[in-house]
Amino acid sequence: MIEETNGQPKCHLGNLGGEELIENLKKEGWNPQECDASFRYTPLNERVGGVFMACEPFEEQMMLPQELMPLFPSTGITMTDDSMTAAGISKGDVLILVCNAPIYDGKVVLSMVDGKYLVRFYFGDGEGNKWLLSKNEGVEPICISDRDDVKIIARVLRYVSDAPSMSYSECNKLTKTAKRTVEKPKVASKKHAQWVIRQLGPKVKGIRDWFSFYRPLVQYSVVKNMDYQGFCKLIKDTLPDHKPQPKYDEIQRIDYGCFRKPVEEWTPWSSPFKQRNRFIQYQEMAETVIRYLELEEKYEEASGESHEDLTKSHEKMA
Repeated sequence: MIEETNGQPKCHLGNLGGEELIENLKKEGWNPQECDASFRYTPLNERVGGVFMACEPFEEQMMLPQELMPLFPSTGITMTDDSMTAAGISKGDVLILVCNAPIYDGKVVLSMVDGKYLVRFYFGDGEGNKWLLSKNEGVEPICISDRDDVKIIARVLRYVSDAPSMSYSECNKLTKTAKRTVEKPKVASKKHAQWVIRQLGPKVKGIRDWFSFYRPLVQYSVVKNMDYQGFCKLIKDTLPDHKPQPKYDEIQRIDYGCFRKPVEEWTPWSSPFKQRNRFIQYQEMAETVIRYLELEEKYEEASGESHEDLTKSHEKMA
């Protein structure tokens, strides 16, 4: 239950407190004279004020803001099992303990039962029986009234959970959405797109293969999203003699799953094709189309000229 060093519970936090809180603890029954005068913790095998202190001595001291740990005397232990998850205490959480504090019904305590450390709710019923309870299903209540192998070590006043985290996929999804809102939209001219179609279109052997051109042209604002008829017309005007020509219904039928996303977000497990090799063919062609579409911007950046008739320059760059 507790992190141990050389068989003794490991202390995480030091003694801290304020005068007002100390006075409040005195009213609840805490006696400072029963604690070590240096306010250092004593080993587990020594009693202090009738209870066991769940800490080791320490030599170095560190000053922390009083607001962080307004308890006196106090320590922290690490929860190492899942026996209290229904109460919100998970494995790995740090439990803040206070010794010499009164124990009330329904409060969480650190106890030792048959040599094992347990964190449970304390409860005394109307018949005089004392219990250690958990809200977790499958964790049986323990009656400690007539047992001599049970010790209540300290009261748990609060717990500190691990800092929350986000999965890689969640982070990636959020950043992609954010980047699309701030990135400069990618645009290619119609004339340049027709040059790309003339360069790569002859490699198309099937009607559906034209989809590898459709999504990149949508990304670069050459055709509008879901304008399948406009896309088919562009291919026909550019390569009127090429067969096969794209068909409106076939392009529409394949436009689902990851194929509705930008090419860089295509994934085989959400593609329209069950065969991975088929998906890879589409992905590789779409990536090639994008590289050719990007040549226009690269040329303009290098030459400072606008796109008028760059066929010869394109052929050299490609």
